[in-house]
Amino acid sequence: MSKRRIAYLVAFVVILGAIFLAEVRLPGNLPFGGGASTSVTGPHESCTSRWNVTGYFTPVETDYTGPAQTVTINGTARSFYSSFLEDVQVEGWGQTKEGN
Repeated sequence: MSKRRIAYLVAFVVILGAIFLAEVRLPGNLPFGGGASTSVTGPHESCTSRWNVTGYFTPVETDYTGPAQTVTINGTARSFYSSFLEDVQVEGWGQTKEGN
């Protein structure tokens, strides 16, 4: 292994170590701090202490059914399932049947 690769590997390990130490030692109100968080776990799910897992998903209109709601987007009236619109509001985005 070349000296350059070894130097990159050492730098990488040092950076990861610094991030780990920051996570463990910083108060929760600072970036990378280990403060309290809301978590949802099932009966057989758990995380190692001081680790958080965040999940995201993209609401896709074709996955929804139910009553429709009309909304105006850039001056154009469009109808979407109400449940789809609720999830788009929570997630901040979604994919319509038209792909946008």
